[in-house]
Amino acid sequence: MKYYIASSFKNIELVHAVAHGLNQKGCDNTYDWTRSQAADLEDLQAIGLREEKAVTNSDVFILILPAGKGANTELGLALAMKKDIYLYATNSDVWDVDKTSTFYHLPNVKIVDSDMSTLISKILEVH
Repeated sequence: MKYYIASSFKNIELVHAVAHGLNQKGCDNTYDWTRSQAADLEDLQAIGLREEKAVTNSDVFILILPAGKGANTELGLALAMKKDIYLYATNSDVWDVDKTSTFYHLPNVKIVDSDMSTLISKILEVH
C-alpha cells in the first residue's frame, strides 16, 4: 500500500512517527516532503509538482491536524481524486464547528481522534 502524509512543519516529528509505523508494516511513502526546503519560487514549484504526483500515486491520503494551507490544498486534491482519506485529529478542534473545515466531515473522510497506533491499525485493516 502506498500512502502520502500531509500536515504542517510543526508536526514533523509526528509525520515521521506515522511514516515509520506504516513503513514497518511494508507500506511505501510516495514522498517525504519534510526533507524539502524551498529557497525560492522555482523550488516551491518543483516541490509542489512532486507533492501533486505523490498524492496522485498514493492509495491512502493521511492528513495530520493541525495542518497548513499546503496540506489542506493537498486534501482537496485527494478528495477530487477520490482517494481513501484518513484525518488524524491531534486535538478536539475537528469537532468544533467554529474551528473545523467543512471538508473534514465529508463522508469519505475517516476521522481518527485517538492515538497513533489506532490510526495505523485503521489504515492497515482496510489495506
